[in-house]
Amino acid sequence: NGDKLEVPKLGIAKTPNAVNPLVWDNTT
Repeated sequence: NGDKLEVPKLGIAKTPNAVNPLVWDNTT
């Protein structure tokens, strides 16, 4: 768990998932 990219209406994209736009974490 490192940088978290905030994406409006999509939630939080965690670093390992930031490469894969299909995986989002909305539970943050």
